[in-house]
Order: sequence, then C-alpha cells, then structure tokens
Amino acid sequence: MSDEKNQQAAPFGAMTCDEFCKAMQINRKTLWEMRKRGEAPEIVFVGRKILITHRAAEQWAREMEAKSRAQSDERETA
Repeated sequence: MSDEKNQQAAPFGAMTCDEFCKAMQINRKTLWEMRKRGEAPEIVFVGRKILITHRAAEQWAREMEAKSRAQSDERETA
C-alpha cells in the first residue's frame, strides 16, 4: 500500500499524551526526552491541551519501524 493511501486511511482525530504513551507502551518522561531529541511525533496545542493526531502517531510509528530496520541491518552486516 502506498504512503498516500496510508495517509488517507488514517483516522481523523487526536489523542492526549497519556493516551499516546499508553498505546505505545512508553512513559511520559520517555516521550518528552524523545521530543527534546526531535524523535517524537508532532504535537498540537489546543488551548492548554497537548494532543497528538492519529496521523502524526502513525507517521511516527512508520519512521520508528524504518529506523529500527536500518539499525538491525547495520548489526547484521557488522
């Protein structure tokens, strides 16, 4: 499936940081450390609420999977 189709299939809406962390099985501290390194999904500020869209979460997951595959490939060739 192409990236364009994946983006179109992404559900509309967003989740809180706590909901994202629960879904990804990480804690908030890890999320904010990743954000400092530029490795976290894009966030949206709505008033005082911090949200992560489903689309941003899916894109982030794809990027993390690709990064993990690349690191695995590097280990295998070393």
